[in-house]
Amino acid sequence: MIVIYNLNGILYDALSAPFITIFCGIFLLFISLTDNKKTAKNEKDSKKASKKEREEKKERITNRVVGIFAIVFSLYYFGSRMYIYINPQITYHEGYYIDEYRYHGYPPLTFYYIFTDTKDSNAFFYLDVFTRKEIFNEDFSTDTKYRIYYENTTDTIVKVEVVESDEEMADSS
Repeated sequence: MIVIYNLNGILYDALSAPFITIFCGIFLLFISLTDNKKTAKNEKDSKKASKKEREEKKERITNRVVGIFAIVFSLYYFGSRMYIYINPQITYHEGYYIDEYRYHGYPPLTFYYIFTDTKDSNAFFYLDVFTRKEIFNEDFSTDTKYRIYYENTTDTIVKVEVVESDEEMADSS
């Protein structure tokens, strides 16, 4: 039996977060390089650099370092998420839905869902709004038991199954 998981949530994470950071890094590099060309002409005119010019040079260097760091970090983050996308470590959790919250961080448009069972305390799983429509297009119910398949490193939901609901339990009684 072939089980198909929807890994688009991991792909969304791999593309959205680095995109924002790499854009900021390129912007900082661009600013530091354009400022450098403007002040290079002024430095030729006066051989002695003033304190203000030295501070501007330090700021340009800082912008360059931060920009390069942002680009390197973005590429590392993208590479690590793509490795997880190619080699996912899928596991599952069975429990009852408790609540969902808007996740305020990278990547944007992501919610975390809270499920619980008798063994563990609350378990948190992440899923973006686009992939949620593909994986489970219904609202979660607090009186239904779910099996949540998720990627172990990122806690991103890749599949949802309804294990049992109150209606099924009432019919079996």
